[in-house]
Amino acid sequence: MIVWLTIPIVYGLTTFYQVPALYSTKLFAYFFDPFIGTVGLQGMPQMTLQSLCICVEIFIAAVVYVYMQFFPVSEFVIIVAHICWILIHGDTPIVYLLLNVSLRTEVFKMVRKFLTNAKDTTNKFARFSSIFGSPQQISPLPDT
Repeated sequence: MIVWLTIPIVYGLTTFYQVPALYSTKLFAYFFDPFIGTVGLQGMPQMTLQSLCICVEIFIAAVVYVYMQFFPVSEFVIIVAHICWILIHGDTPIVYLLLNVSLRTEVFKMVRKFLTNAKDTTNKFARFSSIFGSPQQISPLPDT
């Protein structure tokens, strides 16, 4: 009975050491390389720098806060931990806008669209108030 149980266990353990063959819908076959037939990623160093900027702050803050729980630290270390905690929550959008070109262009398009719509809305209100009078010029109805 033990022999019959060891065969599937050994087979299952050997699958952890093998690369599985994945089906490619582009080439209609199974391949060990999942990226076969695809072009390499562009902008990989930029994405790495962006991730590094965000993750280093998180790592430093987490390590220092855990360290502070077990060992006495100076006031300088506490200030560094707090500054990193603030940066984690505040500068991620800034890092994205500085380092991600596609996100930056889309955000600027949205801001430009918002500003042009705000001008149109202001002009429409000005035209409306000039036609119908401003609220200060409208007198209340007389009591009957």
